[in-house]
Amino acid sequence: MTAEGATYQRVLLHWSGSIDQLDSIGLGLPRIRSRPPARPGLNVVARLRNYPGINSRAITFMLDEAKRQGATILIPDQQEVLGYKDLLRETASGLRDRDISYGSVEFGKQLGDAGLGRSLHGQLVRVHSITDNEMPTMSPQRAIDRFELAVTDRNQRVCYVRLFEEGRDDPLGYNVAYLSGIASALRRDGFTWARRNLSVSCTLAACCSPPSRWASSRRACSCSYRCYPSERADSG
Repeated sequence: MTAEGATYQRVLLHWSGSIDQLDSIGLGLPRIRSRPPARPGLNVVARLRNYPGINSRAITFMLDEAKRQGATILIPDQQEVLGYKDLLRETASGLRDRDISYGSVEFGKQLGDAGLGRSLHGQLVRVHSITDNEMPTMSPQRAIDRFELAVTDRNQRVCYVRLFEEGRDDPLGYNVAYLSGIASALRRDGFTWARRNLSVSCTLAACCSPPSRWASSRRACSCSYRCYPSERADSG
């Protein structure tokens, strides 16, 4: 079976563990959905999940897949960073070799975050996000204010934006207005869209996930569907 150039085969897997264990293991990145966006200025954020029994070969494979599909930043999925507990150096080396930035989530409390940051010698990008559990309690303006404060007050350089999913007559228009509100607030604070690649540096700003990116003469930040900011234009 083929669709949009992708080829699929039926595969039968036999699993002898628990459902919870099976649920923790990913089968890889969906090639159609994660194909690098065609529009200029958009980039891919990889959400890779750690799992029991992961080894260095698996980490290499996962990062190769992420790079092949255009990922410029890694934000770990679930409660552990990729390679936790004993393979953080392998993850750090793989990120550097592929020029993929590590996104450290503010207040995320992901296991291995500090260790991976040390292995990368602090070369990471700071991420602010509103969790799935918090989104139903949020209004667009409250969320916009929160992202603005994270960027301007706490120097966060990635805004990972989840969209509003509650039933509405025009969900697309509602979320477009929400994203435009974030962009407008950050522009007022001196931030603009950055169109260049995110480099691993402490001077990074932000990126978005399908990402559009931002940069300004002083700082830079960005956001989009699941949003992350972009790279700063100067070192000051």
